[in-house]
Amino acid sequence: IVQDTTAPVISCNAPGTIIPPDAPISFTATAVDNCDSDPTVVIVDFDCFQFTKKGKQIDKTESCEIQVDGDTITILDSGGVGDHIEWTVEATDACGNVEEVTCGVDVVNPAK
Repeated sequence: IVQDTTAPVISCNAPGTIIPPDAPISFTATAVDNCDSDPTVVIVDFDCFQFTKKGKQIDKTESCEIQVDGDTITILDSGGVGDHIEWTVEATDACGNVEEVTCGVDVVNPAK
């Protein structure tokens, strides 16, 4: 008996950066798998934070407005330049293999 032990491969489908006027903006994670043509993809967690000049992480979840619906994250309000928005995507195939990846975008100033 051949058993599939290969977990799905997740794609974040998000750019590295967004600018504040981009919001609201949505990203839908997808996954491909050799045993399952349609693996289950869900966003299980998200975070919004910023780093100080000294590298200390500051929680910004109060200023970010995020909506999660299954495999799609919608950034309603990025919270502002300097924020980093991260979300955890989990994919499970029909054989029970699970993969988890962290996706993220940085909020930056528009290019001049």
